Parts: sequence; structure tokens; C-alpha cells
Amino acid sequence: MNELKNVTYDFALARYNPDGSLDAGFGIGGKVTTDFFGEDDVAEAVVIQPDGKIVAAGSAARTSALESIDFALARYNSNGSLDTSFGSGGKVTTDFFGRLDGASSCAIQPNGNIVVGGFTSHGGSDQSTEDFALARYIGDSPAPPVIQDATIQGKQLIVTGLNYDTGAKILVDGEKQKTANDDLNPSSILIARKAGKFIGPGQTVSIQVQNADGLVSDPFSFKRTPG
Repeated sequence: MNELKNVTYDFALARYNPDGSLDAGFGIGGKVTTDFFGEDDVAEAVVIQPDGKIVAAGSAARTSALESIDFALARYNSNGSLDTSFGSGGKVTTDFFGRLDGASSCAIQPNGNIVVGGFTSHGGSDQSTEDFALARYIGDSPAPPVIQDATIQGKQLIVTGLNYDTGAKILVDGEKQKTANDDLNPSSILIARKAGKFIGPGQTVSIQVQNADGLVSDPFSFKRTPG
């Protein structure tokens, strides 16, 4: 992997502000590097979890030998520090057949688990075969939705809170409503287009939010203002 003498490669991440400047609140001056075993490490894919944590996947060499390269993952907090609750100090490596393995893609499942895809090689040195390789890792369980407030504007019921996913539904007294995520704040504002016309002035209803993964918020008691 290493083409230059006395040089090693590490995972490297950078975060930028909307204007293209480095985000000083991330790592050191907007940049983060991560070493695994003191040899060459290369990040090939990055995904952002719903909670803002960052997962980088690629490969890490255990020794200078080409045959000792493994799947490698690192998970970071939103400020760029390693998430020490993940793996060993925020890092995980996976070997398949004792030879060359490399991860090139990564995805977060709705239940929080992490799926990584790439390749693995096996067989003798003269007859090595490369195969497609997948590994799945236990991640964080997604946080349930939380309702903080609700208002009615015309026929629309607007529910604000936390942890809403794409496809979340508003439930009024247990009945699902036709729901849309707000364009600018999709994870914190949901809109039930016609629910407002079914809630009369002075009426009290129980509101919940159900995410696409099945997690449901605690009931929120809402009373429409009379008049």
C-alpha cells in the first residue's frame, strides 16, 4: 500500500462550513487523522448517523506485508473526537481469511447497525481469489421520537420535537395522519396536512409520532385553543 519509504497513511477527515472554509469546531482546525496499527490506513467511505456521529470505513494494515490488511472502521463524535463507546477506543478491524481485505462502502440500517461492503482475498499466494465481502456491526439503537409542542395552522397540525425520520407519521388518538417532513427541518418538524380540521376548538387529543423504524413517541396531550 505504501509507495513512499518511511511514510505511513492514516484515515483523514475534514469538515467544511457552507462557504468552503474549514470548520474549526471539528477536530483540530477542521481536520482529524486516525492511526490503527502504525502502518497504512485508508478511509474509503463516510456516513453520518442520525445522532450526528460519523462512521468512516476503509482498510488498515496490521504489518507492512500486503497480506495483513483488514476492514477498518472508526466512529467519531460530531466534534471529531473518537467515540470510545465503539469498538476499542472508537476503532474496529475485521479480518476474513488472513490476507488482503478492503472496505469501500458503508451504510447505517434503521436499527442503528452498520453494514460495510468491500472485498476479501483468499487462497495461496500464486492462486489468490478476490470475493465480495460484507460485515455487519452492532451500532447504537436509534433514539425514539420526542414531541415537544404542537400547533394548528388552518387545517395543518404541526408537531415539533426531536428524532423524526423520513416517513414518520403523526398519530392523533392512535389514527395515522397523512404526514410530511418539513423541508427545512425534517428531523424536528412534521406536518399533518388535514388533521387540524378534525380537532375541534377546545378539544383535547393524544398525539404521537411513529418513525419508519417503528419507534413511537410518548403520548403528548394537545388541547386546541377555543375560538
